[in-house]
Amino acid sequence: MSEPIDHHFVPVFYLNRWAGPDGKIAVYAEKGSRVVVSRLRPRSTGFEPELYSLSAVDDSKRQTIEKDFEVAWV
Repeated sequence: MSEPIDHHFVPVFYLNRWAGPDGKIAVYAEKGSRVVVSRLRPRSTGFEPELYSLSAVDDSKRQTIEKDFEVAWV
């Protein structure tokens, strides 16, 4: 299994609820002085490359937060 690179700061399962019949959501971006609207799949937005990577540890532990973190629901 490859290391996860795109770390979602908005979980895909939240974004899926906003998807239209085409399975896509509206995404707004500022391009200069304009606002551009595009439609993307939830997996294609709401992420930053290596957002939760640990840089001060060896490579085998670098993606621990993204791969091994589990939420304990109370």
